[in-house]
Amino acid sequence: MQINTKIEEPIIRPIMPELDFLRGIAVIMVVLGHGFYWTVTNQQIIHKFHGIGKLLILSTQGGWLGVQLFFVLSGFLITGILTSTKDRPDYYKRFYFRRALRILPAYLAILIILWIFGFIKWPFLLISIFFASNLSAIFGIALQYGPLWTLAVEEQFYLLWPQAVKRMSEKSLAILAGTIVILTPIIKWIAISLNPQQDLFYYTWFVADALALGALLSIFIKSKFATRKVITKISLALMVVAIIILIIGAPFGILYRSTPLGVVLQTFPFNILFAGIIGLTLIVGTSNFKKIVLLSWVRYFGKISYGLYLVHLLIFYWFDAIIIYFSSSLNITFHETISGLIIRFIFAGGISVLVASLSRKYFEEFFLKFKDYEFKKLNQNAKQ
Repeated sequence: MQINTKIEEPIIRPIMPELDFLRGIAVIMVVLGHGFYWTVTNQQIIHKFHGIGKLLILSTQGGWLGVQLFFVLSGFLITGILTSTKDRPDYYKRFYFRRALRILPAYLAILIILWIFGFIKWPFLLISIFFASNLSAIFGIALQYGPLWTLAVEEQFYLLWPQAVKRMSEKSLAILAGTIVILTPIIKWIAISLNPQQDLFYYTWFVADALALGALLSIFIKSKFATRKVITKISLALMVVAIIILIIGAPFGILYRSTPLGVVLQTFPFNILFAGIIGLTLIVGTSNFKKIVLLSWVRYFGKISYGLYLVHLLIFYWFDAIIIYFSSSLNITFHETISGLIIRFIFAGGISVLVASLSRKYFEEFFLKFKDYEFKKLNQNAKQ
């Protein structure tokens, strides 16, 4: 398949709005998953739902895959930024300065809020400040706010990957990324063989293949071999391979992590699928069919995805606390009926979107406007 287009833009650009579309899809998946499937399974009340209601809940079961899409996207975007700037004298300073302005304000704000209102205790707060919340089990500390573990993985990636990009040729970097993609399931298999009870979902070395696959895609798309026709064919091939692996692996527990093989390989085909989707989205996003991946409302969710991801679960917690407080007098429940779950999702989800929107416009943007300030000043001084 080749999409015939009148090319007006290169595939890789400083701003790629079609990737905001994918960010939007990813965060919507996560919020839906937490709002429905995670809620009823966490409270072990899935047996109370039947028919269409149960079908609706089960349709959000894959919401956690939004996190995997975020990981592959992050590997793709960060590698692209790093390889494009590796020859700059301010390579490290520029990257970490910009990442700090993007990540830290909202991250520190949510940590403070969580701590003040008692959702996290000081030991978890301390390791989270150092972006080690995904390693909390190693320290004997419970993971007290789920969304933070992915931020820890991302920051650990930001710490290590720039060093590799700076020191390696793109060929060597591609070999390294490919090696990580291959080794990660092997490391998982060894770990699950040694301790079948351990959770392999949170540690960076068990999810690094998603980031590495995104990095590998970035290196390939920027290479001389990556014509539009080749990118389209490879993207479609990746998607087909992913579906075949899922079909073949389904009887062996790959869909539900119900067997050791399923635990080891569950995310692998989805990472491949998302890499293919990213490649195809870039092709469509620079074609005559770009409107398909430029839906403004989905891209808006992509724009506020960081803040929405951070706050949505907290808003759900608060909503539930208020309902529990008034439930005795109002005689209402929101968890045990599908209509209640929908009302809960509309209210809590809507408030989450509002908070994330306000955060983006009035808080995060204040810091983001400084991303290029220092470097523009340096450039001006160099010209004088």
